[in-house]
Amino acid sequence: MRPRLRIFTQAAPEKQLLEAIFLPETQRGELETIDYMTPSAAGSAAEFTLFDDPERYVALVLNSADWPVPVEERRSSLVRRFSKVSPDSYWQIAFAEPDIESWALADPRVGPILGPPEATWSKRVERAERINRLAQETPLDREAIGREYPEFHALVEFVERVAESQPTVSA
Repeated sequence: MRPRLRIFTQAAPEKQLLEAIFLPETQRGELETIDYMTPSAAGSAAEFTLFDDPERYVALVLNSADWPVPVEERRSSLVRRFSKVSPDSYWQIAFAEPDIESWALADPRVGPILGPPEATWSKRVERAERINRLAQETPLDREAIGREYPEFHALVEFVERVAESQPTVSA
C-alpha cells in the first residue's frame, strides 16, 4: 500500500518544512512529500501523477516569491493544466506567501525560536531541519498558521479531507 496523497514542492528545504507541517499524516502513511529542483518541474510531476495515477490525490505547494509572473497568472495556468487531466476534487494548488518557511514561522512557538527568514541556501536548509526537529517534539500549530495564511488553511482542509477517505491505494 502507498499513500493516497502526494505533495509536490520545489526544493529540499520546502520538502522538510511540509513534512514538519504534515508530520502526523506522514507518520500514519497518509501522504508523502516529493521535491523537485524547480517549481516548474514540481508542477509537471504533479500533472503527470494526476494523468498517470487517477486514484491518487495531489497537492502542489510552491513559494509565491519564486515566480517571475504574478501568482494568479501562474495559478490559472496550473488550474487549466490540471483540470484537463483530473477532476478538481483530486488536487490542490497552494502558493505560500512569500514562502513555505513563513507558514512554519507563523506557529507561535517556532517564530520566536528562529527569528526572521534568512535567504542563503545553507541557512534555508539548516532552518528547515530545525523546524522539522521542533515538529518531532510537538506538532506545529496548524490552526494558528491557517489564521494567518488562508492558502495554508485551504491546503490543510484538502489534506484532512483526503486523509478521512481511504488512507492508501494499491501498489
